[in-house]
Amino acid sequence: MYQEDGGVIPKPTRGRPKLALEDNETRERILNTAQRLFAQKGFDRVNLRELTREAKTHLAAVNYYFGTKDQLLIALVKRASEEICTERQRLLSQALEQDLPRQDKVAAILKALLKPSISLPTENQDNVSSGSLLARAANLGFSSDLLLALKEHNAQLKPFIDALIEILPNAGREEISWQVYFLLNIEQAVHTQIEKVEHYLENLEGVIDENDLLDRVISFAVPGLLSLAEQAEVH
Repeated sequence: MYQEDGGVIPKPTRGRPKLALEDNETRERILNTAQRLFAQKGFDRVNLRELTREAKTHLAAVNYYFGTKDQLLIALVKRASEEICTERQRLLSQALEQDLPRQDKVAAILKALLKPSISLPTENQDNVSSGSLLARAANLGFSSDLLLALKEHNAQLKPFIDALIEILPNAGREEISWQVYFLLNIEQAVHTQIEKVEHYLENLEGVIDENDLLDRVISFAVPGLLSLAEQAEVH
């Protein structure tokens, strides 16, 4: 069809209509705001009206990009998982390239596993860590989609378990896997029970430092892994 001036009348588009605000910046702003609010208040205590107000957008934008609040959480989990996985792979490659004694090698592998996800809450609540988000998501009731996203995240553990087995072949995959599982539960407690940690350290007149905490967790875990290998070698 043609207009009176000879121009072609554009055909109506099909499918989901584009929003005036459709751009990656709007999507990221919604994600960042949701991550901050979920960490501050908990997933169940944040409604979409509050989220859209804080993100300076509207409900149609949330529906357009994510559909539901549950799907928004899953998008956050996947984004956090990708960020952590990328950094874990980089640090693991560095750890494996180093020529270190066995004990130091094990510590370097564990640091590569934990450092990208251990990050304490800061006064700037706009900067909520990806590890904190994943730890809190793991405590929610699992929908099938959320469970799948968390399972995909946990698939990142295999290269670390393989690396530990190569250094500690006598320890066995099952025992090493259990040790890694216990270690990750310590990490999760750091994120979900930080108030208890702060209260305990306050009694000891201690100060929580992210790097110091990481070193303490690793120094706690390394002897257990080494003892598994030593016990197997004796028998």
